[in-house]
Amino acid sequence: HGGAWSIPDALKERNLRACEAAADAAYAVLSKGGKAVDAVEVAVNVLENDTSLNAGRGCSLCSGRKSNLAARRVMEKTEHVLLVGEGAMKFAQSEGMPPAAREYLVTAESEEEWRTWRGYRGNVQSLFAASGEPEPHDTVGCVALDAEGGLACGTSTGGVVGKRVGRVGDCPLVGSGGYADAGVGAVSATGHGEAIAKAVTFGLAWVSARAIV
Repeated sequence: HGGAWSIPDALKERNLRACEAAADAAYAVLSKGGKAVDAVEVAVNVLENDTSLNAGRGCSLCSGRKSNLAARRVMEKTEHVLLVGEGAMKFAQSEGMPPAAREYLVTAESEEEWRTWRGYRGNVQSLFAASGEPEPHDTVGCVALDAEGGLACGTSTGGVVGKRVGRVGDCPLVGSGGYADAGVGAVSATGHGEAIAKAVTFGLAWVSARAIV
């Protein structure tokens, strides 16, 4: 998905093409017997590389790229659940993912969004504005089911315009930004990160689903 935001008319076609390309990339992995987690990784990478979406290139003035791949490395190569800030950047570098150059990440559109925010401080209130208005973008994500019944989810975002340095939204939080359980299902979140994180939305949904199953 490309996020729950009001897509301006000028970006609708690009958003749709990005999501279709991501789905095609994931299917190519799954059709060859690949794992769900691999399919999710390639799909989210496609979405992160599309400047019409708020993740990776063209996001809300963040400093990293391939965040979904870095998160997978944390999951598979460390005993930790979450790394943030300078520690996360150092770990990514140690895994062959140096910080992206400003010219790669920052687009004219993302700079204009920042200037608009500076002028009006519309932040959260403007996230779901009327269709056709050039407002901030939202999260991207993917879920996949492989031939062996494995489930995986991935969620990536540039966050909200005007966020404080060090802010952590819902995306990396288990049970908030996403959740996957082969016995129940998988989900990737989109929306206002603080509201989702406070509610631990998908953690509670998982508990309810497990009770039914």
